[in-house]
Amino acid sequence: MLLMLSNDFFASPYIRGVELQEARRRRQAGEVEMLPVLLEPSPAFAAHPWLNDFQTVPAVNGRLRAISSFNPAVTGWNEVQTALRGVIAEVAKRRGLKEGWSGG
Repeated sequence: MLLMLSNDFFASPYIRGVELQEARRRRQAGEVEMLPVLLEPSPAFAAHPWLNDFQTVPAVNGRLRAISSFNPAVTGWNEVQTALRGVIAEVAKRRGLKEGWSGG
């Protein structure tokens, strides 16, 4: 599950009250993996400390950076892609799937 974190994301009562709670429940139940992606700086991110349990991306030298801070933005998206591929590989490994599995 990709969480695309922005100020609008955190401003939505429906996202905060329903979707985030359901995402958290499903993650705790082991039904999904979660990869938060910080699109823009957001003070609201700190208001959800349970999100700190996940590797939020993109990060450079261990420091979280928003996609909006990259120039060009594709550099930040490359960091996201690398992290996402890592999550997929880890899930595939846990499920005993062969490397290169495409989901088909």
